[in-house]
Amino acid sequence: MTRRTAPAALALAAALLSSLTACGGDGEPSAPSGHPFTGTWLGAGGAGTGAGGTTLTVDENGGVRFKSTVDCTGTTAPAGEAYRFDIDCKISKFTGTARPPKGAKTFVMTWSEGDTTEFRAAP
Repeated sequence: MTRRTAPAALALAAALLSSLTACGGDGEPSAPSGHPFTGTWLGAGGAGTGAGGTTLTVDENGGVRFKSTVDCTGTTAPAGEAYRFDIDCKISKFTGTARPPKGAKTFVMTWSEGDTTEFRAAP
């Protein structure tokens, strides 16, 4: 019986190792879970809020906090190959669209009036 147990254990170990390497064992990082814009982003060349810059924070559910000279809130959701940002600053509302950063630390937002802003991941 001992002779049959050892080969069976080796076969089981090989099967387990095979299944573990099939689950991301190729050395490639997996895509982050949650929203593709999750995190804090700085606009206007990285200038701080109140110094001509903007801060855009997106949570895992697509909730948005946008701060420039006023605090704003909003949402973002898929719109084709891009995402639509709806931002409400109480005194005004505006929208923008952007493609997901796809591993890059920057993305470009195109605002409804046609202007663009490059956002960079906050350090």
